Amino acid sequence: MIKLDKKDVKILQQLDLDARQSISAIARKIGLSVESTNYRIKQLEKKGVVQGYYSLYNVALLGYNLYKIYLKLQNISKRKEEEFIKYLNSIGEVGLIATSTGNYDLEIGIVGENLVNFHSILDRITKDYGICIKSKEVTTNIEMWQYNRKYLFEGGGRVVKEFYYFGKEKSKKFDKTDARILKYLGPNGRKNNAEIEKELGISRKVVGYRIKNLIKNNIILGFRPIINRDILGLSYFRVLIKLQSIKEERLKQLFGYFKAHPNVVYLIKCIGPWELEIEVEIEGGKKCHDLVMEIKHNFHDIVAETQIIEIFKDYKYEFVIT
Repeated sequence: MIKLDKKDVKILQQLDLDARQSISAIARKIGLSVESTNYRIKQLEKKGVVQGYYSLYNVALLGYNLYKIYLKLQNISKRKEEEFIKYLNSIGEVGLIATSTGNYDLEIGIVGENLVNFHSILDRITKDYGICIKSKEVTTNIEMWQYNRKYLFEGGGRVVKEFYYFGKEKSKKFDKTDARILKYLGPNGRKNNAEIEKELGISRKVVGYRIKNLIKNNIILGFRPIINRDILGLSYFRVLIKLQSIKEERLKQLFGYFKAHPNVVYLIKCIGPWELEIEVEIEGGKKCHDLVMEIKHNFHDIVAETQIIEIFKDYKYEFVIT
């Protein structure tokens, strides 16, 4: 665990709100020189606190749906599990791979144009590695809200930023140039226009114009850092929630609770064995348990069941746009 000083924390706050903002903009906001801010960012990257940057895309507007598969594994050695994960990583539509503890051993996120496309991918996985799969649960994401890491703001002045996915908007057209920029920018969220020009051979002026329009059309939602939770002394949990009634006013209050809570970083509304998922970055299982009990007590009239899964390791978080 690394102890960060206040200036480093302020840098993480700013990167978490917008990882693509310039160093001069960050320096101005935190009261440091450009040189000092640049040095500190490089040190955070060198020490592994910041492991990379990614771009958030509203995949629904690109004509995709997001599906998740929760697997319980069987008859699998460590070597076979590593082989399975490598296999999943080779499938372009697979954007999320994570191992977990609890009722599920492995979680997979898949982007597909429709259910037929998704099931063809699922059938392929089952055909090749079905012997290793004891059981599976499938969900379809309907709406998603990603929040900035509010726990970085201690002692007041907390900022809450929300990134909203899906919704009722129809998919929007994008051409091959947009697609190339999106594909490159996905796992390279902090690359500037000049770097993209050098890599793709598209003028920086065109790159800037295209990115601006993609943001305006809500296709690009934001740019985020990949922060090493272990180094900060945090554990990562997914809480699966079954509802017993849909009271709109109470549901609105529950969503407001999630948005305001410092450790809730994701809210997902889905179709499947449960209706809601939240993702939590917090200091260990005890605090996550306390959070879940608070939810159950305060919203006992609408929350029927909860299930806690600890995410052990993220192997992939990169949804490639083709």
